[in-house]
Amino acid sequence: MWIAVLSVFLYTLGLLLLVYDKYCTVLDVFEKPGLYQNPIEHMTFSIVRISISYGSLAGIWVSWGLYAALGAWVFRFLVSTFTLKLCYGHQVKKWVSHFVETIQRESKTTGRNPSESEILIEATAMSQRVVQMAMRNEST
Repeated sequence: MWIAVLSVFLYTLGLLLLVYDKYCTVLDVFEKPGLYQNPIEHMTFSIVRISISYGSLAGIWVSWGLYAALGAWVFRFLVSTFTLKLCYGHQVKKWVSHFVETIQRESKTTGRNPSESEILIEATAMSQRVVQMAMRNEST
């Protein structure tokens, strides 16, 4: 009985840590918390997060069986995927307005006159590149 309760608690904690990790993954290098700046602390956090997540899945397996553990793993995977896409989209939207203004300023100085849709497409592509660089821990 106590293994089941502990497993559910650790599974919930693991999901929260997973969501936090996905949120911090897409942040720019200068926005990431100190935990992600120091490689030793980041490695320790990752090991603890993974241990909690998979330890809780093992506890769910022992308590309720293989199918419950597989269901919990699938749910964890879906939460991970959804959270990363949501946070990625939020960061891209954050950068789009900045790049739209930059492209408009540049077009005034160069004499180029792009349409609003061209500006938006170019700004979105630039924003996606910036966020992808942040995910690789490269500075912008």
